Amino acid sequence: SIIKHFIDCQKVLEWIEPQGGCVCFPRIKKEIDINSTRFHEVLLHKYHTYVGRGHWFEEDGRYMRIGYSWDQTEKLQKGLSNILNAIHETKR
Repeated sequence: SIIKHFIDCQKVLEWIEPQGGCVCFPRIKKEIDINSTRFHEVLLHKYHTYVGRGHWFEEDGRYMRIGYSWDQTEKLQKGLSNILNAIHETKR
């Protein structure tokens, strides 16, 4: 799947791969020094990419809920790329 390939090919996110459904809940690895609040702000306001923030699910800001049941593969791939861009931009 697109999301599995994405997770496997990058170094800043980790997850427990879902066994079904159309959402996942990755987190930014603990060794990545990042301001998670700033990450979510940059992701939304600069990259116009929307994820469910971890605190909505009683987790910290390193977590995000990503829906991947898209009708257009290009939109999903662009959103995933935007997540990585926002992480790299907001690392300390």
